[in-house]
Amino acid sequence: AWEQVGNGETAILGTLGNFSLVIGKAKSRKSFFLNVATSAALGKDLILERFRGCLPTDQRNVLYFDTEQGKYHVQLALKRICKQIGQSVPEHLSVYGLRTLPPSERLQVIEYAVYNTPGLGFVVIDGIKDLVMSINDEAEATMIASKLLKWTEEMNVHIVTVLHQNKSDNNARGHIGTELINKAETVLSVTKSEQDKD
Repeated sequence: AWEQVGNGETAILGTLGNFSLVIGKAKSRKSFFLNVATSAALGKDLILERFRGCLPTDQRNVLYFDTEQGKYHVQLALKRICKQIGQSVPEHLSVYGLRTLPPSERLQVIEYAVYNTPGLGFVVIDGIKDLVMSINDEAEATMIASKLLKWTEEMNVHIVTVLHQNKSDNNARGHIGTELINKAETVLSVTKSEQDKD
């Protein structure tokens, strides 16, 4: 579904039928990275001269769910994606801000959209922790991982989601972090460059 290109080599970051996990500390630009992944999935050109999407022609549609940001910041993310792919209104992208909904309803909205979006190939969930009541509840962690595995396999899509790392170490937070790391096809850790703040 998407890959990284560099130094003459290609690394597959995500394939259809699987999910990947992006982890990082607070303010490490995880959401920006998800914007890059979305742009790569939607566009035909290399994004940031490094990332490329390769969705099948009959699975070009992309869903983007933001669970924690307000409308203004969701709009900013959308505008950034539009700029990166050079389209003012991307025809294959649907963006949803779910901040105002309780966790169980967020989960229902995502599940409904995944199963009812024709030609779906790529799904972004920015804030997987906001689909559960507690990141340390083992049953909820298992349930979320099972949902991601079920959706990706049954609909043959790739889902990329994001989770914070602990402040004290580089581990993903809670039981949900352990469960998702164990089941994800790819785990990417995002950090802000110390040399280049931009």
